[in-house]
Amino acid sequence: MKITSSTETLNAYLVIIYPVFNNLKYCFVPSGGFSSEFMKSVMSAVNELYDEIDNVYQPICEQAQDHIHHDECILTMGYSGLVEKFLKAAAKKRRFQVIIAESAPSLDGHKLAIALSKISNISVTLIPDSNIYAITARVNKVVISPISVMADGGAICASGHLMVAVAAKEYKVPVIGVTTAFMLTPLFSHNQQNVLNQLLSPMGVIPYDAPLDLDKVEVTIPAYDFVPPDMCNLYVTNNGSHLPSYMYRLLGEYYHPNDHEL
Repeated sequence: MKITSSTETLNAYLVIIYPVFNNLKYCFVPSGGFSSEFMKSVMSAVNELYDEIDNVYQPICEQAQDHIHHDECILTMGYSGLVEKFLKAAAKKRRFQVIIAESAPSLDGHKLAIALSKISNISVTLIPDSNIYAITARVNKVVISPISVMADGGAICASGHLMVAVAAKEYKVPVIGVTTAFMLTPLFSHNQQNVLNQLLSPMGVIPYDAPLDLDKVEVTIPAYDFVPPDMCNLYVTNNGSHLPSYMYRLLGEYYHPNDHEL
């Protein structure tokens, strides 16, 4: 999708963009409207963003065969479209085994298992989450896909990934995070309390009609886990592979220092 030079098309985007900046008091709409130079700058920036998003997965998949080798055993959890593309790209010239934790109660791992089972070079094994610690001893690598990567190299992932990372650290198994550049944030974990404290409905674990004394039972299901930077060995991004300690340096390329706190 491209934005043309049509004023109506551009204004449709500015209607969305402007209220955000207006609430932050960063800019204002001039009485005479937007100048042609300003509209060209906005169109160029948005088109560049579209191109980056459209082409973000190919550079990551091109690195798959550098990190996954023949006859290796890979552990992952739940479903991620990026992990699926990454493993399929590696399977073009590699034959390996993938062990998938089903990620209860959503059971997203079943979706990934079905998708990878159609690839001849991948042997798929689906396991319950309770078997993660026992099975980690026999795997060669752990592949995860963070929802967001913090400035210190830590990662916010779906709930359950911290358990995988702890087991991998115990058995000295490297953890590889596959992520895109726009998942990198200049914030730290202590700035993400609203995200890390988010809870999900317990209905997936205990039905509402379960014969329990609800006054004495409290079910807490966190939506996300924070994986510390010392538990992730490498991040594979569309701009290359980097150590967690290098993530903060990348912020200078994507964010202006004034934009770290809005």
